[in-house]
Amino acid sequence: MTRIIHPSTGDRSDLREQRKKVQKSLKMHRRARDKEGEEKDWFRLGEIDLERKRYEKARVSFRKCLKILKQIGEEGDVAAILYILAKVDIEEEKYEAARGLLKKSLAIYEKVGDRECESLSWKMLASIDFSLEKYEMAHEKSQRALEIAQDIGHKRLEASIWCDIAKIQAIQGEYEEARETLDTSLEIWKDVDGKDGEAEAWRDLGAIDQKLGNAQSALENLQKALKIKREVGDKADEASILSQIGTIYKDQEDYDAAVKSFQTGLEIALDIEDVEGIGSIFCLIGVMVSKRGRIEEGLRLVTLGTMILGPIGGQNLEIAESWANGLAFDLDYTLEQFKSMSREVAESYQRDQGQSLIDAAFRED
Repeated sequence: MTRIIHPSTGDRSDLREQRKKVQKSLKMHRRARDKEGEEKDWFRLGEIDLERKRYEKARVSFRKCLKILKQIGEEGDVAAILYILAKVDIEEEKYEAARGLLKKSLAIYEKVGDRECESLSWKMLASIDFSLEKYEMAHEKSQRALEIAQDIGHKRLEASIWCDIAKIQAIQGEYEEARETLDTSLEIWKDVDGKDGEAEAWRDLGAIDQKLGNAQSALENLQKALKIKREVGDKADEASILSQIGTIYKDQEDYDAAVKSFQTGLEIALDIEDVEGIGSIFCLIGVMVSKRGRIEEGLRLVTLGTMILGPIGGQNLEIAESWANGLAFDLDYTLEQFKSMSREVAESYQRDQGQSLIDAAFRED
């Protein structure tokens, strides 16, 4: 499969320039034997590489930071780096490695009495169990995190954990319980003016309605989430919610409304260079096109989405590849035909960001 390297997969000049400046600072601090300054520089390098999705580089930087902190820092600082290293492992789906790091950080937080971070550690441990489909264990850890958050009166953290619990309930088919849990979360988010959290709760409610086939209710809840995301300027989530809305319209065979939602979401994703969003939307448009009988045009769009998602991987890539393989099989494509088509698709994306492929898919015969 041809791969498309998109700018935001790690080549953004602003982050490169930041990295260069920090590296210069690091050299100065190392020459001066300034351990505190060196530690701060390693930490910033880790942050930059994490944002660039350069996980191995981020891991190296954070481990350098950890080594210094073990010499000159406090236990709470050490625990914080262990927690961040666990986040890096989770990004790469190295769940057991992440679990080991979190247990170490949790032990320190319990020792020093940092109850907020203790709750956050239980919350992340629950997320690992959720990813591994160990839902009962995830629920138990979420409850532990919730009890601590409630005990210290941390309302935002409490509301976030309620959302986590609702996701566990929903995936286990406990939809009414999940809805009630999300209502609890919503009340808290509104009380603390937590706009982002409120939007996520509305979005989760929309996903439940979508799962149950309640399209109108799903659209209403997603529109509420969309309105908030636009108010707070969260472009990435705005594009993602528009994709959800487009999928509902697609399932209802309201293709004009679906295309409008997908196109708007794609424009936003392209503008902010959201690689995952761009690739996913191209795939969704391709699937919709193929269901309307334009299988070859649909395959081209799904293939484009797959090539864009290639450098970042993830679950969406696996789904996209299965769609592309299925459509290619339906068309009886040989390997050479598929490779040739992939090259044409890549060239089209370089010319006009895939707009000609979309135009061809919806052109009247």
